[in-house]
Amino acid sequence: MVEESAVLLGQASISQDSLAQTFGQGVAAQLKGKRIIGCTTTGAAKYADAIRAISPGVLLLVEEAGEILIVTALGTSITEMILIDDHK
Repeated sequence: MVEESAVLLGQASISQDSLAQTFGQGVAAQLKGKRIIGCTTTGAAKYADAIRAISPGVLLLVEEAGEILIVTALGTSITEMILIDDHK
């Protein structure tokens, strides 16, 4: 029973990865051809693979920019990053 559960969990994990990859390809297809991508840091993390795949020139982050550290490498295509923050 434990072994069967482990096998089923492994299969579910593979299915989940496949579904996430398919969803990511759909997002990339919608964004393809866009030169500027606007998102929050959560969106940038969630769609990092899609953003890398479409290679935008500009990434616009709308967030509490003064409180975040940008350490995500979103690819070499980004030549400009615009951070939008409030006055504090």
